[in-house]
Amino acid sequence: MNGIGISHDEWKTDRNLTWYSLRHFGITMRIMSGVNVVDLSKLAGTSIGHIENTYLKYREEQMKTSALKTFSINKQGLVEV
Repeated sequence: MNGIGISHDEWKTDRNLTWYSLRHFGITMRIMSGVNVVDLSKLAGTSIGHIENTYLKYREEQMKTSALKTFSINKQGLVEV
């Protein structure tokens, strides 16, 4: 973790980070960037099913949030783009 600018004390005590949390972050960021699940499963050395079950919820949440940002509700309760 020192190589990415996180000191030993910080990742062991302050932030309670593990190497797995770094892996989880990397996979999540790649999904959010639109990396293909098949390619990502090969890169991460895990199954497509595991990625779908564990990480795709972030992609779905991101899509919902992005979609809702483009709409507003007027005073009459109607949706406007």
